[in-house]
Amino acid sequence: MFLAAVLVTAYHIDKIPYIHDGIYSRFPLRIGILGLVLTISSFVGIISFLAKSRIGYILSTIVIGSAIIPQFYCIRIAGEITHYVKNGQFELEKFKMEDHLKEAIRLGDTNALNNFFLIQRDFGCCGVEGEDGYNDWQYLWNVDSNPEHRNSRSPYYKRQDEFRKGDLPRSCCIDCGRMCRCVATNFFPDNEKKKEIYTMHKVGCIQIIAMIYKQEVIHLLP
Repeated sequence: MFLAAVLVTAYHIDKIPYIHDGIYSRFPLRIGILGLVLTISSFVGIISFLAKSRIGYILSTIVIGSAIIPQFYCIRIAGEITHYVKNGQFELEKFKMEDHLKEAIRLGDTNALNNFFLIQRDFGCCGVEGEDGYNDWQYLWNVDSNPEHRNSRSPYYKRQDEFRKGDLPRSCCIDCGRMCRCVATNFFPDNEKKKEIYTMHKVGCIQIIAMIYKQEVIHLLP
């Protein structure tokens, strides 16, 4: 359960369901449930032993023994995640990340966008890919330039005035008080000058997430 909590709160692994068909986002839920079942079963076993309840002790033993199969399953998933991250396959999912964001904007999915903004803020990244990943937002917000959106505006814009065409998401700005300057509104198209004077994250998130997962997350997995 502790590992699941760390993966969700510190590494936002539950917020990337579009990467590798959701293997990352499902993992903490499964190990969390498994950990809860084992904890409860162990507690029941201890109480049953102290109370000299043979039935309760036997039941808890059966449940703990049966949990071996899902434990092996979780270990297999952890192995797949480690393989993807160590062999650079995480970065190959950049197109899925981009498609996820475009679809979220098209549908006005504020929850999906806010999840990505949280990733940008906590991982210190901006946009999808590359040294100038922040430039991705010029394309992503500019729904009129996309063929499928050319004659329509995303309902997200209608409901969220703080995120408009030409803006840089505020989560791309580094919040360091009065010592910093980063104006997110009307950032594009004069972004080349602003990127030099604004304190902001510039590198795309797919590389940053992959780097952090490779350096930290895979060492936490069973």
